[in-house]
Formats: sequence, structure tokens, C-alpha cells
Amino acid sequence: MNTDTLLKQIELTFKNVTLGDDYTLLEEDFADTSYLRRYPHQYPYDAHSEGYFSKNNLFNEIKSSALLLGEEKNDLILAIEEGKRVYNKYKIWQEVPFWYLDKYADGFYFITPNSYVFYTPALIKNLILNPENFKDVAFDKWISRLLMDDGDNIVLIKFNIFQLEIMINFLSNLLNYDYILEFIELENMENTIRVMNTEILSRKIKLEFQNVTLGDAYTLPEEDYADTSYWYFDKRRTDLNLTEEEWAKQEIHLIDTSGWLPEERQEAIQAITEKRKMSNRFSNPLEIPFIYLDRYSTGFSYLKPKAYLFYTPAIIVYILSDSEGLNSASFSSWLFRLSWANSYELITVLLKYFSKIQVDILIDFLRYIASINSIDINNKDRIKECLDNIKLLEFKNG
Repeated sequence: MNTDTLLKQIELTFKNVTLGDDYTLLEEDFADTSYLRRYPHQYPYDAHSEGYFSKNNLFNEIKSSALLLGEEKNDLILAIEEGKRVYNKYKIWQEVPFWYLDKYADGFYFITPNSYVFYTPALIKNLILNPENFKDVAFDKWISRLLMDDGDNIVLIKFNIFQLEIMINFLSNLLNYDYILEFIELENMENTIRVMNTEILSRKIKLEFQNVTLGDAYTLPEEDYADTSYWYFDKRRTDLNLTEEEWAKQEIHLIDTSGWLPEERQEAIQAITEKRKMSNRFSNPLEIPFIYLDRYSTGFSYLKPKAYLFYTPAIIVYILSDSEGLNSASFSSWLFRLSWANSYELITVLLKYFSKIQVDILIDFLRYIASINSIDINNKDRIKECLDNIKLLEFKNG
């Protein structure tokens, strides 16, 4: 890796990060091993207890500990005696030494998200400058803490996008060094990169697609229905052998006996009666539930360009939250539509309402899901077709 460049990027993007009043790694490590999981200044033992749970016994354990250094022992004893926080001698992350990160690495499992952000650049910088430190436990426990969140990402949300990208760059570069891979869990590192990429994509989608609207385009249920009936509710009936009333009764019966969701079924029946388009009950595409997307999945094949833009962030957000959606009918139908646009004319029309940034996000998403091992081989080939189609685009303006 280009260490000089990466170190400069770390200094720049983490320069204003501080620990503030959050607990130190030493305090969290102590609380992890202490009785009742309390911090030194909270006095973890019963004041009136004797023997093993006595205050004197606690002091003796600290003094005889082979894991604590003399200075840290004194700090802990002073904090317990005076009921004050342990003195934090590292006010800026640049001063935190690796031995401190490694000796109290168990604290990574419990530190607050803000503390995690503080110690992260210190760890990465130390590992870049001294790769032999990968053989110790700090890196493994730092990564394990991230994977403990189980989809909540309570730690990652504290990092900004630039910081996350640096962390991904750092981890991705490690894959090129066999001597480093000997000391780390490859699966954990790959999972961490995946989680970070997911977090970045999710943020970009919420930012860049927040003002997307359906406009006057047909909804997904209407296009799904038109796929089989070749008719829209606001258009003239196709069977002129039936009266208006007979036609409406026939179509209402079809809707009423279909698998439509109650909200859309009621709205569709009303639209048929009033000979109008259906109302769209979702003003924000990021709030569309997966059951809606999947129930009307064939509609993706016929969405107008404005509607394809509107429903795309809904599909992406769902897949990012649950990769099982890669096997869904809605995802396959959405992907098929993009793969069919295999000429400059077709892809230009389909993505005509996408901004340059939104197209870039679409590309990042396709590349991301292509890297998921569980994805179907046919979908993987189709993703490649989609990426090739998008390459045909020429954006003259940003």
C-alpha cells in the first residue's frame, strides 16, 4: 500500500476526532473483567463486603496483575479510592501507542461508538507503520467489535463517508499481503468491508434520492396489472363488446380476487369506478416495503423512466438490508429491465431522469452485489450486462 498517502489521508479525515468525556480503552477493559461490570470510579465492589469481594482484595488484584503497567495500576487505584474517572493521558489519538491498544484490547468490545472512532485512526496508523503488530490481538478485537452490531451499525454511523472509505482502502490493501493474512481472519475482514460498503451506499442513497418523486407516471401495481390486462384504469376499455358497466364489473372482480394488498386493491377498485389513475400512497421511495415491491414485481418490466427512477432506491435499500432479496422476483424483474436496455438509445431513455451522481450510485450498487458470493450465477451475468449497458451512457453535464 502507498503508506505515505494513506497516512496523510488518515491525518486529514480524523484530525478533529477527540475522545471527549467517553470512557477510555483502559476503563472499558477494566469494566469487562471487574465484578458487576462497573467502572473504577463507580467502585465495583460492595463497600461492606469482605474476603474476595472486598476493596482490599480488589487493590491486591490490581497491584499483582501482570497485564497492567505500573502507571495504569496507580491510575486505577486512585480512581477507585477517590471515586473519580481514570486519568486519560492520551488527549489526541496521534499519541496513543500500540501497546496500549493491544494490552487493553478487550475494551474494544464495550467502548462507546465515539470512543471507537477515536481509537480507530490510532490503531490503523500503528499497524501501517508496524505491520508486525498484526500478530497481536488488537486488530482482531477491533474488527470483531464492528461485526457485533449485527446490522444495527451503531458504531459505523459515527464515521463520516470519507473516514469509512479510508478504512475500506486500508482493509482492502491488506488482501495483497500474504504475511499479514497469516495473522488475521480473512472472512471477518471481508465481512467488515462488506458492512462498510453497505453503510456508505445506504447513506448516499438517502442523500441523493431523497427528493425523487413518481410524478405522473403509473405506479408499480398499475404496470403489473397492465402486463396481463393490457389496460390502464384511466384508458378506454379494450373489449368494446362489453358495456362500460360490464367492463368495470369484470375488472373489479379480477382485482378483488387477486393477490393484491388491501390498500392497493381498494384504491384500484375506486380508480376503475372513477376511470382514473391510481394514487401513489408512497411519497418517499425509501419507505416502500418489500412486500409491495415483490407483490407487483412484473410491473418493473414496464415502468416508465420516471417510475424506474422512483422505485430503484426502494429496491437498493431492501437488498442492502437483506441480501436474501437477491433471489426475489422483484429484484430479478428490476434487473431484467436494466439488462434489456442494451443500446445507447434504450439506456439513455431508461435512465433519462437519473442524475450523474445517481448513476454512479447505481454502478456502485451493481458492483457491490456482484461481489456477494451467494448471488445466483445468472444474476451475476445479468449484472455484468447492466454495467456494460450503463457504460454506453455519455453524460455531458453533471
